[in-house]
This record gives sequence, structure tokens and C-alpha cells, in this order.
Amino acid sequence: MDALPVELLQLIVTHASPPRHQKQLALLSKKFGRADALFSSQLKLRWKLGDELLKKLVLKSKRVSILSFQAQEENLSPDTLSVILRECSSLRSLSLGSREGFMPHFWPNVSFQSKSFTKVTDLQVSNLRTTDVLPVVKIFPKLKRLEISDASQLDSSFSFAPIASLTNLTWLKVQRCFSRPQETASSIFTSLEGLELSSCFFVDNTTLPELFDISKISSKFSLQFLSLPHCHKLCDLGLQPLVSQLPNLLSLNLSGCKLITDSLVQFIAESCRYLLSLKLSECCLLTDRTLLFVGTWSLFLSELCISRCLQIGDQGIRWLLQDPNVQGLRKEKRIYLKEVDLSGTKITTASLHILNQLSCKKLLLPCNLIKN
Repeated sequence: MDALPVELLQLIVTHASPPRHQKQLALLSKKFGRADALFSSQLKLRWKLGDELLKKLVLKSKRVSILSFQAQEENLSPDTLSVILRECSSLRSLSLGSREGFMPHFWPNVSFQSKSFTKVTDLQVSNLRTTDVLPVVKIFPKLKRLEISDASQLDSSFSFAPIASLTNLTWLKVQRCFSRPQETASSIFTSLEGLELSSCFFVDNTTLPELFDISKISSKFSLQFLSLPHCHKLCDLGLQPLVSQLPNLLSLNLSGCKLITDSLVQFIAESCRYLLSLKLSECCLLTDRTLLFVGTWSLFLSELCISRCLQIGDQGIRWLLQDPNVQGLRKEKRIYLKEVDLSGTKITTASLHILNQLSCKKLLLPCNLIKN
């Protein structure tokens, strides 16, 4: 095993059962004899180890800039996280995965008096409680990217106001938030470059305009990446006022928003001329006209996903690539469209000769066409 590269040895260690001491690792390879020799130069580590071993190994490498590990109540303490943050002065990105959530007083007991804490700019955490939001904001005041991968424990007393105090924040992701926030703090959303609200039940035609406070703001937003997948209560009425304020939008994901129609897609295509990525999977009301609007106006589109849109078929493919009204744009379209997902649609073999003209790096077709 001594001949294996360092990256592969690191991968073996991080996915193996937690060893009791370094001598057991040395039996596999001499490179495991000194943990600092193996890990000190690494920039990305992923740990699924116990509390004490995690602390010892991470402290061997103070040059770590990206640290990601699975954390559970029984193998990570507030003291351990405090030590890691204090000693790893180069740490910039921290990911804490937790399947069952931390104990109720975990985040309030993390010490944050060290100046090194202010250097962390990227934080991903799951199972965050309402009482944890303020301590997390205080511990990481320089965050640029915050991802709450499972927000199901945020209750009705949750507010976006503490997050709004993160003046450097440019990207926010909240997943599976069931409760409607008490305060939206629209200032945070108007300054973001990327926003993802995935499977958030509180997002509807009323709350979405309130998040951005569209009625009081006349200027355009800086948002370039917007993702609202599986927000089932959203429809055209709630999305059009927001889309009208996003002329520089580059990526839009509305997968699973089953109430949107072709009219909204037309509005998006005409308003957001610089779209590079458009995802509309599982939007059951969309028809072939969606591809007509996309093919006419979205000239720079490189990624299109319309999987499981059951009403889209061969006519839509013809409108997307061979509409006589846009003959002058077809050649330009073929240059940019690189990823297309048509799985679960009604297209047949009649569209294959058209699709073969595309120079896509990734093209997903319905199962019946793949078998043929």
C-alpha cells in the first residue's frame, strides 16, 4: 500500500472504522506511521471519526482550509469544535453533517473568543434549531455562504433577522423548512447572489414577494442563482413579480413546482435573456410551448432539464431546435446547449434525428428510446 497516492490513503482512512491508535494504521502502510506527514499538506479532509480521535488528527494539520465530517451527538462535543476552530487558523470552509441533530445546547456552548473564527466563510450545517441560529451567526460573522441542509427543526419563532446581520453573505441555502418565519428581513435577500429554498413549505405566492419586499424596492436585484425546487405552493402569480426584478439571472431551478405553466416560462425566457441553466423537472402542466419559448429567447442556455414533464413531446423538440421563425438562431443554439435532460417525457424516435444534431456532452432520453 506504500505505493498508493496520498489522496487514496486519505480516502481509505476517512471511510474506515475509527482506529484506536496510529500503530494499527501503520500496519497497512508506513505512510500511516505519522499522521502529520499524511495530512498536513491536505486541503480537504472528510471525517467520520470519534470525538477525541477527530481532535487529535485534525490538530496535526493546521493548514486545513476545508473540513467536512459527519458529526453526531455521541462523537462531537462543543469543546472539540472549539479546539478545531481555534487551532486550525487556515480553516475557511466547515461542513457539519448530522443525521439526528446536535444536543440542544451544542452551539451555545461553543467558545468563539478566538479571532480565527472570523476566517470561516463557508458553513454547511444540518438539523439547526431556532435557538442555534444566533450563536452560529456570532461564531462565524464573516460567512459568505451558509447552507442549512435540514431546517425541519426550525419552529414558528424562527426569524431571518440574525442571518441578515451577516453583511458578507452572498449565498444562502435552506432545505426542508416547514414553519413560516416570524420576520423575513428582506435586506438579506436583496443583496444575495445565490438563493436556494428547497422543499420549504412556507414559500408560496404571498411569502415569496415578502421575502424580497418587492412592493417597496424599485431597483433590480443582484441575484444570479435562484433555486426553489419542490416549493409546491408556488405558481405563476407569485413568481412573475420576482422574475421581473432579475434581468441578470443565470440559473433558475423550479423543479417540482407543479403549478407553474407555459405562460410563466414565456415570461422567464423574455425577462431573463442571459439564462445559462433552466431546470423544470416534474412540472406537470408544462407543454410543448415551453420549448418554443425557450428556443426563441434563451439563446445562451447551456443546461436544460425538463425530465418527467409528461406533456412535452416531439413537437416541443422541433420548436426548440427547428422552428422556421428562428432559423438564424439555430446554429447559435447548438453551440451553447451542452446538457439536456429529456427523461420521462413523451418524445419518440421521430425526434432522434433532430437530437443527433446537438453536440451535447450529456443527453438523457426516455427509457423507451434508450432500449431501442
